[in-house]
Amino acid sequence: MGHADRVLQQAGAILDPGGVLLCQTFGRRSARRSVVVRVLEHFGHRVFPIGEVRQMAESAGLRVEAIRVWGIVMLVTMIKPRR
Repeated sequence: MGHADRVLQQAGAILDPGGVLLCQTFGRRSARRSVVVRVLEHFGHRVFPIGEVRQMAESAGLRVEAIRVWGIVMLVTMIKPRR
């Protein structure tokens, strides 16, 4: 389990039902890796595909409400569902 997985697992554990988590990270819409993405990865930054973010959130018990991507900046809104 990677660092991002652990962070989302912890957030899923401590959020109350109906709680909201906003997360900003580097992300990309497609599998294609641009020059900027390759440079970021070269310097140790992780750039997440949207599908991977959704999968990590769901495995942490969070529902992805919205994902917005501007260039390589991704803002993800996640909610812990009410039971």
